Amino acid sequence: MIGIVITGHNHFASGLKSALDLVVGQQENLIAVDFEKGDSTEILQEKLRSAILEVNSGDGVMCLTDLAGGSPFNNSSLLAHELGNVQVIGGTNIPMLISLVFEREKTLTDFAQSAVAHGLDGVKLFELKSKAKDISDEDGI
Repeated sequence: MIGIVITGHNHFASGLKSALDLVVGQQENLIAVDFEKGDSTEILQEKLRSAILEVNSGDGVMCLTDLAGGSPFNNSSLLAHELGNVQVIGGTNIPMLISLVFEREKTLTDFAQSAVAHGLDGVKLFELKSKAKDISDEDGI
């Protein structure tokens, strides 16, 4: 089973995990790591290292971050390079996360590709459509 570490600025990670727990229930091998105000990048990196090692059951770890290029993303990427068998994605959203918890038996590469696809598919634009019918359609004209 692929381990999952959610991380991001302030309470992004714990908030996303809380929403996930409400929708699908608590998940094994899934940890939220918040990068809180006052944390140094060294503290963040140690929290991430500990979380990655804790959730890794041998099938790899996916680090899901809030913002590509931010400190949680950058530190996760450094650890992915150092530890190996870790993938990192920026731009995590709840539809992505909900879908992923049901696909944790995939290979890490397939899991990463699926995560991006679910994340993109989960973004929708609300459009109000008119219910008024065209008069010519009603009269057959």
